[in-house]
Amino acid sequence: MSDRASTSQVVRGGLVVAVAMAVMNVASYALTNVAAHVLGPVGYGAFAALMGLVLVLGVASLGLQATAARRVAADATHREAVEAVTRASGVES
Repeated sequence: MSDRASTSQVVRGGLVVAVAMAVMNVASYALTNVAAHVLGPVGYGAFAALMGLVLVLGVASLGLQATAARRVAADATHREAVEAVTRASGVES
């Protein structure tokens, strides 16, 4: 594969990600507006608190995933330990 084709694939992939992020942002904005109007101040406050909790748990989950991947990539013998922790925590899919 030539450098030009490789660059083209990278640019195409970047555009796909950019469009997907734009769609996600518009959908998030729409959800926020609809929830605020439908739920009212008290209901929306509870909704926003729940969404904040989901965000914090998502960040923690991504951190654990990156740490597990780094450990397994550095030393394949860590795989069993990572799998055991995953099973014990109930996080496995």
